[in-house]
Amino acid sequence: MNTENLTPTEDLLVDLLTARVRLGEQLWTVETRVRKSVESLNKRGVIDYKEGIVEHTLLIWFTADGYKKYITDSTYEVPMLRRLKPKTRQKVLDVTLNWQGTHID
Repeated sequence: MNTENLTPTEDLLVDLLTARVRLGEQLWTVETRVRKSVESLNKRGVIDYKEGIVEHTLLIWFTADGYKKYITDSTYEVPMLRRLKPKTRQKVLDVTLNWQGTHID
């Protein structure tokens, strides 16, 4: 997976999807006007996509490699988790990671 030299739009799409996944969403809808960037991220192995349900939209989600890089291996921790005791924080993380899948059929 190649994530070097992302364009500003590609970087923004990765940030958008990362934020949505952290909030519990596994995929997100974007307008087809960013299709070129979506296709580039797909070729790089970061995201997968398909046509959206609503006209002129695409559904995007992380590939397993993209999920690992931007979510699993990320050092970011939401403020709420920082305030929890270590044992409680680990329980929350375990439940969340077991609950969230990375593949969309």
